[in-house]
Parts: sequence; C-alpha cells; structure tokens
Amino acid sequence: MSRGDALRRSCWAIAVTALALGAIGLLGGVWPAADFLNQFAPAWFCAGLVAVAMLLGVSRAKVAAGLVGAGVAAIGVFMMGPEFAAKASFDAPAVEAQVRIVQFNVFKQNLSPRRTANWVASQKADFVVLEEAYAGGEVMRRLRADFPFVVSCRGRKPCTTVILSRVAPVAGAGLARGDPENRKALSAGWARYDLAGRSITIVAAHLARPWPWGRQEEDRRLLVAELRRLRDLNLILVGDFNTTPWTFAGRRQDKLLGMRRITRALFTWPALVQPRHRVFPAIPFLPIDQAYLRPGLLPVSVRRGPYLGSDHRPVVIDLAWAALRDQRVIE
Repeated sequence: MSRGDALRRSCWAIAVTALALGAIGLLGGVWPAADFLNQFAPAWFCAGLVAVAMLLGVSRAKVAAGLVGAGVAAIGVFMMGPEFAAKASFDAPAVEAQVRIVQFNVFKQNLSPRRTANWVASQKADFVVLEEAYAGGEVMRRLRADFPFVVSCRGRKPCTTVILSRVAPVAGAGLARGDPENRKALSAGWARYDLAGRSITIVAAHLARPWPWGRQEEDRRLLVAELRRLRDLNLILVGDFNTTPWTFAGRRQDKLLGMRRITRALFTWPALVQPRHRVFPAIPFLPIDQAYLRPGLLPVSVRRGPYLGSDHRPVVIDLAWAALRDQRVIE
C-alpha cells in the first residue's frame, strides 16, 4: 500500500467515524450513553472536518467526501452553534464591577500548590470557590490568611468544595447528604454575605462525573431543590459541573436551574494530561466550569485564568448590582 492510499484510508476512517459519532450523539436526549459522546463534540467535529478537507485534496470521491463533511458540519453546528452564538452576543454592561469571585477546581494532585495559592490571592477577589480543595492541603493553608472564613459542602466540617471569604457569612450550610468525597452525595454548599448593606448569596457545586449514567441527574435534582429554598435575588451559582453545555444533559441543566449562564464556550478542561505518570500542559477544549446568575446581579466580565498545576483552568468573574438591587428575594 502506498503512502497516498494509506493517507486516504486514514482520512476516510476519521471522517466517517466523526459522522457516526455525531449521528449517535443525536440520540442523547433519550440515551445517556450516546449523550456522553456529545461531551467531546469539539474533538470529533474538528477531526472530521480536517479529514474531509484533506480528502478533498487527495481523493477522487470528492462528492462523497463533501457529503460526509456536510453531515459532520451540520451536526456540529446543531449541537454547538447555540453556545458560540450566545458567546458572540454577550454584551457586558458599561458599569464598574463591585464583586469579584474566583472559581477553581484546584485538583487534588495539584502540581504547583504554592503558585496556585499565590495567583488566587493576587486576584484580590471578594470570594473564592474551590473544588477538590482539601482542608489540610497547601492551597487551603496558604489562602486562609487572606480568606479566614470557610463554608464547605458539609457546613463547617472539612469538605473539598468550599467557599472562602474575607467577611463572615451571615448564613450558610453544606448541601451534602452523605459522602460527597467519593461521589456518593452532592458536593455543594451555600453562604450569604452582607457587603456594605447589600446581600449576596454564593452557591458552590461540584457535580459527579457523567458516568455511571444517571449519577449527575440525581445531583441536579438535589441542587435544584436546594436552590428553590434559597429565594435570594442576588445569587450566583458556580462550580465544576462536569458537563458541556451542548449535551442534552447540559441543556436540561440550564432549563432546570432557570438562571442566566454567563460562562459561554469558556474552555477550562483539560489543562494537563498525565500519560504514564508524566505530566504535560494541555489545551482545554471542554467548558465544564460554569456560573449562573439570578437577576439581581450583572456580569461585568468573565475570563479564564492561566495554567496553575491543576487539570482545570480557573475562572475570574466580575459582577455588578443590577438595577433591581434593592429587591432581596424572588417573590
């Protein structure tokens, strides 16, 4: 077999596989295993289009290649197009930010805890939401001087999903009902603060991985139930949701929460890969760290932070009070 034949066969295999994965993913609304393929839509979408582009240059079956490419493109645009359209239409209000929040899954095996803690402290945030942050870990120890108050997914007990603050919360609680550290309970908590006479409520969440199928749905059900009890208008929900927004599960999540998601096509994972115990920085291609707002808060800016030794990239969120800031609860 010549190199040209090998190249053509490889391109056909990649292109057809991409089309098959996309087609199977369309069943994700009724088949969770198929929806898992949609998590990685950017990978098969880009690989398929590159393979088709190469086929158009080296294959005689250009019509067939074009049809495969059109199929991959159509499915990809259907799945991911709304997310990128929402990102393109985002228009930040011309107001000064009054609240800054850093959200970061710091990774239980963080490779640079000192650098991580120093960067978080340098952001001068009012609040920090961390996932996989162990109470005795170096990241937490270094941040406690700047953020002495902690509410975790177990309230005041140690838990790896935490809300750190410079001011004491006026109320707060953990939402874990069981063992959140081993994916056997929702890893989430909330805290309410008084900032110069204005109330703000922060909810931190770390959902289970999308497998085994159904575990995330239980987490979402519990989280939505808890949010219904929190009637605060000035509320932000942030965390690692382990779900991309173009999956059917991600779309259901947006609908169930009934809040404005301000993290649009913000790629945060994977920030590193570990083949055979060696670590390399990676280019994130999945947006799984999210932030949702209720109407009392406005997003001024949402940006991704640098690589810091975690498999996630951090997110920095600047907020302002909305015009209806004097309302405190949802009627």
